Amino acid sequence: MTVDSSLVDRIVRGVLHGLQGASRGAAPAPIPTASSPGRPAPNASASGMKLPQPVITAEVVSQIPGGATQLVISPRAVVTPAALDLVRSRKLTIRRETPAPAGSPAPAARRLAIVVSGSPVLDRVLLDRTSGWRRELLGCPDDAATLAIRELSRGEVDAVLIFTSKPFRAACRANRNAQVRAVAVSGIEDLKAAVGELRVNAACVDPTGRGDFEIRRWLRTADELLRPRGAAG
Repeated sequence: MTVDSSLVDRIVRGVLHGLQGASRGAAPAPIPTASSPGRPAPNASASGMKLPQPVITAEVVSQIPGGATQLVISPRAVVTPAALDLVRSRKLTIRRETPAPAGSPAPAARRLAIVVSGSPVLDRVLLDRTSGWRRELLGCPDDAATLAIRELSRGEVDAVLIFTSKPFRAACRANRNAQVRAVAVSGIEDLKAAVGELRVNAACVDPTGRGDFEIRRWLRTADELLRPRGAAG
């Protein structure tokens, strides 16, 4: 009897959701790759796509842009049968990340500060290497939202701060992608409440009139609050 891979895909997702806690101890089965004989493995930094999801479904794979040749997944990620079919049809390869040794510290969160409405104070703070934030300058909140979506959905960064005089517009645009949870905030307490209730990964704030100390506090607080659970340092 032939089994529809999409049906198996849905069943796997349902079982994994129901047994999420119990299944963590089992190592996933090896995943076949679709690399062509004689061809070197693709350069993950140039053409690879990192997928942070614990379950890789056909829907996730279908959103991969055409330029990618390799999917980089976490050590214990599960790939559903329908996703594997799509991987093969698109001639992609799958590579698992090497798990970190036991007891090793988690990597620091990768942070992106997108500046639409800047100021000399904001520029000075972000250019300070100790800030830990990568700075990108853009001309409008729509472009900032597009960049936030791209970086977060690809897993390139874990936290985004958008500095703009139109924070509500930027947040609204960014939230058009399911992997982005953006919120417009005006104060530190707003950000704390948003993270507690919504588990946001992007915050939009108007930097107008904010001084050196306040901006540094924003970066430090956002770094702590938007860091993925379990990350340290």
